Amino acid sequence: MAEPLNILHLEDNPNDAELVRYALDKAKIVCRIEWVSGEQEFLRALDEQSFDIVLADYSLPDYDGLAALVEVQQRDLLIPFVLVTGALGEERAIESIKAGVTDYILKTNLLRLQTAVPRAIEAARENLQKKLTLEALRLSEERFDLAVRGSGAGIWDWGDVSSGQMWWSPRIYEILGFEDGEIPATRDQLYEMIHPDDVGTSRRAMQSHFIEHKPYDVEFRLKHKLGHYIWIRSRGQALVDAEGRPTRMAGYVQDISDRKLAQKALRAREKDLLRAQQVGHVGSWYLDIDMDCLRWTDETYRIFGFENHEDFGGTIEAFLGRVHPDDRERVEQAWNAALAGQTYDIEHRILLPDGEIRHVREMAEIEFDDKSQPVRVIGVVHDHTEQRRVEEEKRKADEIYQIISTTAQEAFVMINAAGLVTFWNPAAETIFGYSEHETLGQEIHQLLAPENIRPFAMKALRMFALTGEGAMLGKIMEVEGRTKQGELIPLEVSLSGIYHDGEWQAIGVLRDISERKDAEAERQALEQQLRQAQKMEAIGTLAGGIAHDFNNILAAILGYASMVERRLQVNSRERQDLQEVLKAAERAKQLVRQILTFSRRSSLEKEPVYLDLVIKEVLHLLRASLPATINVVTRLQVEGETILGDATQVHQVLMNLCTNAYHAMPKGGTLTIELANKLLDEGNLCGLRSGCYLELVVSDTGTGINPEIMDQIFDPYFTTKDVDSGTGLGLSVVRGIVAGLGGEVRVQSSLGEGTRFCLLFPSVQPQGQAKQMEGTTADVGGSERILIVDDEVSLAQLGKEFLEDLGYRVACQTSSLGALQQVKTAPQAFDLVITDQTMPQMTGIELAKQLKIIAPDLPVILCSGLHYSLDSEGVSETAICEVLLKTELLDRVPQLIREIFDQ
Repeated sequence: MAEPLNILHLEDNPNDAELVRYALDKAKIVCRIEWVSGEQEFLRALDEQSFDIVLADYSLPDYDGLAALVEVQQRDLLIPFVLVTGALGEERAIESIKAGVTDYILKTNLLRLQTAVPRAIEAARENLQKKLTLEALRLSEERFDLAVRGSGAGIWDWGDVSSGQMWWSPRIYEILGFEDGEIPATRDQLYEMIHPDDVGTSRRAMQSHFIEHKPYDVEFRLKHKLGHYIWIRSRGQALVDAEGRPTRMAGYVQDISDRKLAQKALRAREKDLLRAQQVGHVGSWYLDIDMDCLRWTDETYRIFGFENHEDFGGTIEAFLGRVHPDDRERVEQAWNAALAGQTYDIEHRILLPDGEIRHVREMAEIEFDDKSQPVRVIGVVHDHTEQRRVEEEKRKADEIYQIISTTAQEAFVMINAAGLVTFWNPAAETIFGYSEHETLGQEIHQLLAPENIRPFAMKALRMFALTGEGAMLGKIMEVEGRTKQGELIPLEVSLSGIYHDGEWQAIGVLRDISERKDAEAERQALEQQLRQAQKMEAIGTLAGGIAHDFNNILAAILGYASMVERRLQVNSRERQDLQEVLKAAERAKQLVRQILTFSRRSSLEKEPVYLDLVIKEVLHLLRASLPATINVVTRLQVEGETILGDATQVHQVLMNLCTNAYHAMPKGGTLTIELANKLLDEGNLCGLRSGCYLELVVSDTGTGINPEIMDQIFDPYFTTKDVDSGTGLGLSVVRGIVAGLGGEVRVQSSLGEGTRFCLLFPSVQPQGQAKQMEGTTADVGGSERILIVDDEVSLAQLGKEFLEDLGYRVACQTSSLGALQQVKTAPQAFDLVITDQTMPQMTGIELAKQLKIIAPDLPVILCSGLHYSLDSEGVSETAICEVLLKTELLDRVPQLIREIFDQ
């Protein structure tokens, strides 16, 4: 029989209470009803009894059903609460249900108690069971969470292995340095964070778990938020369906970085220990006397020649089997003495199976029990076979060194920390002149070091004596040494240090390099000459190109000026002025010839030149341009003396030197030009031949030349002037001209005191009239037919007018191809062709070759800005009868044409 329900009924109206009782009886609900009519009775009943259900009126005079519900809820009584009331609107009903009322019954429909009460009680029981279950689950989760937190692990759940979505616990984010949920918990995100070298390991472990059902337990590295990698151990288990396919997988991860680091450090220490034993050739061993068990480290096995550890029996007898037979008895005696309490420290030999003998030293520490019985032994064995070999080799090397040092050509010197000589070989005696008896025990620096380096040497020696180190050790240096006679000689020194007799000593190997220094000086001089030649070759190439273009310009100037001169009256002022223009142009023409000579593309014909006359002409030109602050002094001790050269070149040399002197005296001064005879004998040749010379001196009282740049003043392009004030070619040209005439330039200068240039020219005896400037050639005319070919329109027109003035019939062509076609059309139309060399499409020489095929008897004159000779390559194969510079055209062509036609 079921227990009656214990019902608490809150109702202020006794009649209504009775009706409820009646309805419950009629519904055959077995129960005990505790009826209360007010708040105090209701509270007291709750405190005194336990009830299965509460029935309450919604509205009482001083109380209401919802207030009663609050009291039940505050006591955490999990019992149903049903309102039994007369009327309850929809809003109140909803409010009551939200507040926690299980059900409500209208007093007009009490029959509903029959079903409402059992249902409410059953619902309460279910709620109670659910609460208990949830509480148990909460406690379980709390225990699990505490366990996980205590282990430091993070939980992951892969709810659907067919998708990439996962769930990570906050601890996983914490391990990786992220805030909870800061990055997506996905499979792709995980593989992005796995170290590239570990991705394969992780994937294989997962596939092995899914396919072969092997445990999933893998270690790999994940990238931390800060960028470094941490080691992770991940373990998990997959759920599979009926067909064995994985559907879900969950597990945990742990940060094992500290463990990995500790393992790595331990392995490193073990490796370092083994490596240290290998490097030091020291093995260790341990003997348990009670167990008669002898254990060796790898290096001990190597020393005793056991390649396979299993070949060693691990006993004292096995060890003694490797001891050399001649030393075995001595080793056994030492071992027995050690077991009796003496120290075990012995050197002996061991014999390997292949016959190799090794020398070892063994030391051991023996532990005794409380009865003074030996129980354990820890020992080390050192293979000093190599040390013994090195010592023997050192002894032999010392003997060899003694032999070498006494026979070597280099000086071997050893000094101690105080700087006193302790070794002095015969070569040192030869180099420095001191005998061994004179040097041993003497202070090295007082003997050999020049005074200026002694303080530095003594300081370096003091540092070496303390540390055995020094900036000069291990290096090859060049220094000066002082011989016994006081002579300073260049030395090559190599220093090294050795710790000997309880102090640092220095060993020096010294070589006299006087001969090498002399050879180097000679080589440097040759290199300087080569560099100078290369510079001159470079400027010569440039000069040749400039000369070619300048010749074209000069040809036009000289040509038109000459034609105008002939049209003017002989004694007119205009003709005199124009003649000055022609003289200047003539000098420019000679300058071009110099440039061509300088560029090695032409050679000037040398003729006797009166130096005194050239000097006077230059001074005549200079006086008009020099300021009054410059005083010009001339001392011409000779007159009528000649040199073999070119007047224009000498003119250019003097102009360069005088102009430089003027620029060196911006505030005024004295420019002096001297000319005298000088006889060079064997004592003062300096590269010149002995004989008579004319000495031309140009000196000034200007600023002088800085000694630091004296070696550069003759270099092409070197100048101390402003950018727009000089090219740096003047002195380079001066030296080139003087050297070409067989002479030499010598310079003396002091800052603030002036500069003196001395030019030496070989003197010659004059034969006939010495030449200063070239004159013009008399005009000779005719009526023959001439074809002029030049791509320069102005030069072609100039030649046409000039020759037409002489009576010739002249045609012009500015194209070599056009000229060739014109001659092909009428081979007999011309008596002479005058052609330029450098033209587009076809050069003058190539044109002459073609003309020789068409008209073999047609003579050709070749004009160019550069010099060619008739035997030059290509010229000799043509009908070219003469090669002229364009600047010589008007001077030589009239006479030359006449000579060609007359032949």
